[in-house]
Amino acid sequence: MLKYFRSKKHREIEAKLKPFAKIFDDEFRTRDQKLEELVYLLETSNLDSEQLNYYKNKIDELIKTKTIDKDIKEFDDVINKDKDSRLEMIEDFEFLLNTSDFNSEDALKYLRKNKSKFILNITIGIFFMILGLGMIILPAPKYFEMFTIFWINTEDGITLMDIIAGIIVLSGIWIILNSSNKFSSKY
Repeated sequence: MLKYFRSKKHREIEAKLKPFAKIFDDEFRTRDQKLEELVYLLETSNLDSEQLNYYKNKIDELIKTKTIDKDIKEFDDVINKDKDSRLEMIEDFEFLLNTSDFNSEDALKYLRKNKSKFILNITIGIFFMILGLGMIILPAPKYFEMFTIFWINTEDGITLMDIIAGIIVLSGIWIILNSSNKFSSKY
């Protein structure tokens, strides 16, 4: 049904890209063979320059993100290595700065990515804590309370739902502490 709603241009692009899908199906071929086949398909395809530039930009973006993580790891290794002197560490830093094409824009992208991960983890942790506390504080219907494990008095006690809510609260706290430890250790 969805095929009918796609535009003609979209169907044309899918038809042109069908041969490319075969490249990644076979697990037994080596990466070089897959790359050679990709080059051959690009040479023999009738893609226009706009589509080729789009794919080139996607590949360049992928290469840049992979090398950014590698460059950051190399700088981290220099920082964490046991050095006899600060001069040796500075020389290693100078060598890395001269040999890599790492710039401040790449560093900002890396920092933004890590900060967004941190903020997302904190948000998820707070959501878990609120959800768990809400399950404990808000009254639940009797058919939802499962069964009481520990009776405080004849009317109230600790139910299975309260224990599950406590586990949810503790997991939210763990997520927050874990992400803040990772974030503080990096920066």
